[in-house]
Amino acid sequence: IGENATFTADPAAPPAAEVVPPDATRVKGYIDGLMSGLIASGEFPGATILIIEDGKVSFKAGYGYADINARIPVDPDRTRFRVASISKLFTATAVMQLIEQGKVDLNADVNTYLTSFKIPSTHAEPVTLANILPHTAGFDDRYLGIGAPLSKAAEPLGPYLARTMPPRALQPGSVLTYSNHAYGLAGHIVESVSGEEFNAYIQSHIFTPLGMESSAFGVPYPTPQDIAVPYFKGGDEAGFRRGELDRVQTGPAGDLIATASDLAKFMLVHLNKGTYGDEEKLLAEPTIERMHARHFTQAEGLDGWAYGFMEGNRNGVRWIGHDGSWPGFCAQLVMAPEKKSGFVVAYNADCGVAGRALRKGLFNLLWPSGTAITAEENPNAEQLAQKLAGSYMAVRRARADFTVMAAAATQM
Repeated sequence: IGENATFTADPAAPPAAEVVPPDATRVKGYIDGLMSGLIASGEFPGATILIIEDGKVSFKAGYGYADINARIPVDPDRTRFRVASISKLFTATAVMQLIEQGKVDLNADVNTYLTSFKIPSTHAEPVTLANILPHTAGFDDRYLGIGAPLSKAAEPLGPYLARTMPPRALQPGSVLTYSNHAYGLAGHIVESVSGEEFNAYIQSHIFTPLGMESSAFGVPYPTPQDIAVPYFKGGDEAGFRRGELDRVQTGPAGDLIATASDLAKFMLVHLNKGTYGDEEKLLAEPTIERMHARHFTQAEGLDGWAYGFMEGNRNGVRWIGHDGSWPGFCAQLVMAPEKKSGFVVAYNADCGVAGRALRKGLFNLLWPSGTAITAEENPNAEQLAQKLAGSYMAVRRARADFTVMAAAATQM
């Protein structure tokens, strides 16, 4: 793929623990070629991928290395990746469990459930979980101090949020304002209402019922060898530089580590209307449908948000899912509920070209477009374009500390 490749196909470990039904030869060949090409071009040292079709795992494999120097190959059943913001799907599922039980009201002021601190009444409308789940709560963003050394004891979620919760910047329900701290707040509400620490709640009410034995919120210290090493391009390990694992202070927003096989169990619950296997029910069918439905879009025709899930349309297929990005890691989880299908992919390098290539390639493999894309001439196109001409800045940005300069520097 690139003539300056620094990690050739030769040292990459062979695919591990594959599940390849007889009719999946084409799928295996396609993915083997795609993944070996991305590894050969130096996009990432190792990756895991899993595909679900018609409610069953049809393919899973590991490629390359979880640890280059130690020559530990990626195994989809054993290698754990930090999947970052895919964590938010588990937090949203926990919130929906409490809503289903009548313990939480989606439309209630979140201050109803907070005891150690309160969200200021900056705007007339209160912040609700119905705002937080589709990222319309209106909080400012905050990047400083969101990570912490792994050797340092984890700060409890409540005190951390009481100290660092960003101010309210926008009217809730009006603008998409993606927020890690808001999802940290949702996780803290789970703690307050259930009486269980967040990580313990997820373990008892999601991981254990689904048999997700390799998943956890928070990286253990010392770090076990089954967690992939985070890497960055440029270095003496086959063209990569080794990074350090850390803690995500807003744990419910991004501190999940998991294997591809474990994530498949979570996906199958959502693809099977809340039930795993024959009898394990995580959520009732109406709750799943409510969770998967669109609850916000910035403008008609744009992709939207469900409760926790991104939502979009590609190749004529409506999909829901979430991406995950943290230094040295990248992940994608995508589901097409109407087709009971989906995929999850994770690798130990920063997101970039590889993420876009994988998304496009896997969509075209699993759900190829059946119609040609056509464009209709609009006589008012020039007038409409002129209305949009100007300078733009991301809505998601810090406004309350010096990192606001980063937003100013990225105006378009």
